[in-house]
Amino acid sequence: EGPRRDPGPRVRVAVALNPNAPPKALGTLAKDLEEGVRFAVAANPAAPPEALKGPFARAPEPTRLAVAQNPFARPEVLEDLAKDREPEVRRCVGGNPSAPPKVLDMLAKDRNPVVRFAVARNPSAPPEALAKLAKDNQRVHKDVSMPPIEVRFGAAMNPSCPPGVLTNLAKDPERSVRFAIAGN
Repeated sequence: EGPRRDPGPRVRVAVALNPNAPPKALGTLAKDLEEGVRFAVAANPAAPPEALKGPFARAPEPTRLAVAQNPFARPEVLEDLAKDREPEVRRCVGGNPSAPPKVLDMLAKDRNPVVRFAVARNPSAPPEALAKLAKDNQRVHKDVSMPPIEVRFGAAMNPSCPPGVLTNLAKDPERSVRFAIAGN
């Protein structure tokens, strides 16, 4: 009959994770009663946009994270997830190269520096957002084993950063920011 009718969720999860699964099957599995199956569809980069249009605002956080990172998520879904209460979900949207410019502009003003850092590193970030983030002095703790870095470090690393912004960052007092430009 179909993967959704299989009595065991393991088979449905395996199909939902398969990048070669037919789009119609993924669309069906996106409506599965098992959260794990819906999460697997959301995590599948081959999931068709139609399968990623559901009401994810109330989905469990792992599913929201998977959708926020999926490059095929619909713009309106990413816009909704950009307003999520969890900064990790907003960070994933900010790092998604498929996020619409208006969403990235909004996230460039997020109260959480980790979210802003994700936007600063996103090659799809609009030039205006990168110019703003290049002036952001807040530090981000990306990894507890490393010292914190500035949000503007992300802009300095971004290959899409406008030349004028990079020129200003080349005069930055932080050596790490200047070093990031050298690799750009």
